[in-house]
Amino acid sequence: MEDILSNLNAGQLVVFCGRHAAREQATAAIAALALRGPVTVLDNGNRFQPYRVARLLRMETTQVEQAAQRLAVRRAFTCYQTMALLESTPSLREPYVVLDLLATFFDEGVRPQECLRIVAACLRELDRLKARAPILLTLAPPRLDERAFLLEEVFSAADRVLFEQDSLPALPGETPTQPALFGMG
Repeated sequence: MEDILSNLNAGQLVVFCGRHAAREQATAAIAALALRGPVTVLDNGNRFQPYRVARLLRMETTQVEQAAQRLAVRRAFTCYQTMALLESTPSLREPYVVLDLLATFFDEGVRPQECLRIVAACLRELDRLKARAPILLTLAPPRLDERAFLLEEVFSAADRVLFEQDSLPALPGETPTQPALFGMG
């Protein structure tokens, strides 16, 4: 993750896709960025772990409170709130970490066409924000196959897409198997 952060520059949208929206990697990135300066966290999947961030900060500095105060955290709980959150986020010269952008888009009560419209609006806002600062965005694999097209929309807007190795879905026709217990089976 450190090599990703050291090469993160304004104008970049880096997408990290993994199980649980790469929660642990995102938490480590937030802590590392807070040690360097201000960072804005936009949490869409209730993924932000403040205690874990504080613990990681404590491992690196004795000035934990100072580093923690560099974090601005904003949350959204619906896809409409996600769009409003991005629209109301000021364009700053500090990195943004967008946690689990699509988590709020898997609500079956919102039609796929409406989700696509809102994702397009969100991507326009991310484009606006990245003009002045880098964006690290996390995603989880979709819970509904019929919403997988949303990931493709985000991937196509990204400058770089990274995958957590164990988050890759099984190939079609692959059946997961349970390993034998105690070498028997």
